[in-house]
Amino acid sequence: QSLRNMTASSPWAGPFCAGARVKSIAVAGDMLFGVGLDDEVHLQALSAVGSSDKWDGSIALDASISSFTIAGSNVYGVGVDGKVYRQVATSKWELAARGPMRDVAIGQSAARWLKNDPTWSRSGGDDVGLWASAIADDNWGTPASEGPANLLGGGRWRTRWHDIRDQWFVLDLGGAMSVAAVRVQGALGEPGKSPRGLRLQFARGLLGPWSDAVSFEGAKEAWATAWLPMATMSRYWRLYVNDTWGSGGEGEDMCIVSGFALAAAPSPNVPQATPVAASPRAQVGVGCHERFVVPPKPVKATDYNGLELAPVCLNRTQGPHHVFIIGDWGGIVDKEGQPPKPADHRGDLFPEQQRPFVVGVDDAAQLRVARQMAARAPSSRPDYILNVGDNFYWG
Repeated sequence: QSLRNMTASSPWAGPFCAGARVKSIAVAGDMLFGVGLDDEVHLQALSAVGSSDKWDGSIALDASISSFTIAGSNVYGVGVDGKVYRQVATSKWELAARGPMRDVAIGQSAARWLKNDPTWSRSGGDDVGLWASAIADDNWGTPASEGPANLLGGGRWRTRWHDIRDQWFVLDLGGAMSVAAVRVQGALGEPGKSPRGLRLQFARGLLGPWSDAVSFEGAKEAWATAWLPMATMSRYWRLYVNDTWGSGGEGEDMCIVSGFALAAAPSPNVPQATPVAASPRAQVGVGCHERFVVPPKPVKATDYNGLELAPVCLNRTQGPHHVFIIGDWGGIVDKEGQPPKPADHRGDLFPEQQRPFVVGVDDAAQLRVARQMAARAPSSRPDYILNVGDNFYWG
C-alpha cells in the first residue's frame, strides 16, 4: 500500500512473499526481514517480493526473535526472552548492550545498496598483485574475463587453481564513501569453491596498509550479508578471503565469488548519494548523516587539510541535547600505542606556573580528562564532541 494514497477504504495489493506467512516485517536496504508465524526470522530481497521466490530462513539460529527493527546499518531483534539482540552475521545474533537502544528508539533511515561499477576495480594479467591476489587463466577463462571488474559488471571473480587461501581484490570507489554493509555471494553450483572466512578492509591508498572493517562468514552459493559495527568512510576497499568452504579437504581448489555489493550509510535528506572526486576541496563523504562519519586515521595531522566532513543533520526533537567541548590539548607520542606526553607548562617560559612535577597528573593529563569524559558520557549522552583547536603540541 502506498502511504501517499492511503484512505480508509483503500484496497491493499497482495498477498506477496510466497513461501512464508509473517506477522511483522522490517526493511534494511534492499532486504526484507520477516518474523513468521513459526517465530523464525526469514529474509527476502525486495525485488523478489512480488514473485514466486521463496524466503530464505531461518536466519536467527542463535536467538528466537519475536520482533525487530532497523537502526542505521544494524538489525536489532527482541527475543522471546525479552532481551535485545543484534545480528552480527547471516545466521548469528548477539546480545546487544544498552547503548544502541537509544538509536533504536530514535530510528534511522536504512542503508542504500550501491550499484556496482566495473571501473572500481580491474581485470587483466597486468593487474594481478595490485588489484587482485590472483585471477584465473586456464581453459575456462582468462584474467580479462574472470577478474574483479567482471564481478562488478555482473560476472564473477575466479582465482587460479590451488589459490584458495589469503585471496583478495581491491576497489577504488573514485571518492570517499561511507560504507555500512557488504554482501558476498558464493560460487553458484560449486559450494566448495565459495569463500568461507571473509574480511572487508579499508585503507588510505591503493597499496594499504589495510584495516579490517568487519569479519564475517560466507555462505555456500547463497548471499552472506555483514553490517559494519560502525559506518566507515574510505575511498579504497578490499575484500579479503581467508579460505573457502572446500579448504578443509572437500577437494575444491579455487575460490569463486559470484556476487558482491556495498551499502552506503544512511543519508536521510539526500535520496541518491554518489561518490565525490578526490580533489583538494572535495568533501569526505556526501549527503546528510545523523552521526558524524569519521574518515580513516591519517598518517600525518595535515593529511586532511582542505577536506570537509559530510554534513550532519540533527533532526531529532527529543531533548535535551549535550555537546562536549575540548581545546588546548595535545602532546607527542614517543612510541606507537603509548599515551602522549602532555606539553609541560611548568618551565622557565611560564614563571607564574612553576611548581614541582606531580607524577600521575602532569604525565597523564590527557588520560585523566579522557576518563572524566568517559565517566560523564553515559549520563550526558553527547551528540558530538567539538574540538575548538589549539591542540598541536609541541610546535
